[in-house]
Amino acid sequence: MTEYKNFALIQALLGYSPQGGWAMTNYKDLYEEDWIAWWAAHVSLIQNILRATGDPALAIQALAFRFHSMIFYDSMADFDLQKPVTTINSAEMLLPVRWTGLDVVLGLALVHLLLLCSTMVLFQFKTRASSLGNAWQATAQVVSTETRAAVEEASTVRDKEVEAWARSSVFPEGRAL
Repeated sequence: MTEYKNFALIQALLGYSPQGGWAMTNYKDLYEEDWIAWWAAHVSLIQNILRATGDPALAIQALAFRFHSMIFYDSMADFDLQKPVTTINSAEMLLPVRWTGLDVVLGLALVHLLLLCSTMVLFQFKTRASSLGNAWQATAQVVSTETRAAVEEASTVRDKEVEAWARSSVFPEGRAL
């Protein structure tokens, strides 16, 4: 490698080591013998991609990637500092000091469970007019030209009435659906 004049000054002014491999800065004025090879490599990259793919956007993308990688590798030495450090790992958190909060939450959950169970029991024993469990009403909701007469007639009929009607008229032998 050639001996550079004023090496420390050049490195301080440019921010890069002129002895490094690829460099983003143009050292043409300082080192005329080296800069041509760098640019020839860029040209070769572009030509190879254009020959292989015919896509100029891909060639420009590869060139931009090469420039960014050159900048990264030139500045990598700046981020390689090793210093002794002392770390303290801590996390802020709330710690319960009394049982009051737990008692309130468990009490509310118990009240909710009791209200839910009592509502279910009252619904089961006190409801007189409910259509739950009547499959015929769900079937009667289907409206088409073929079923219009049956739907108009059957929207208020219960399952037991439909079963009795089916036994007497549709299946005289007593077979149900």
